[in-house]
Amino acid sequence: MGSNYQLAPYGGTIMILQMALLQGWQGAIYELWRERNRYYHDGLSLPPVRVANHVIVSVENKCSAMHQLGSKRGLSIL
Repeated sequence: MGSNYQLAPYGGTIMILQMALLQGWQGAIYELWRERNRYYHDGLSLPPVRVANHVIVSVENKCSAMHQLGSKRGLSIL
């Protein structure tokens, strides 16, 4: 009722949301792994806000790459 999303046939909006969640999850796991390695190997640690920013940038980059490779979902995730 209060949602701005319109469900497309066969749940198109739900598929886009699932893809966005998957990209966010993968980006978070990757950046946490990098942060762990940075701390383990270099003894350095980034502030949580900076790690979160890295996650957002990696998701944006992945979506842009998907769009450039011809995927219709790349821009809709952003």
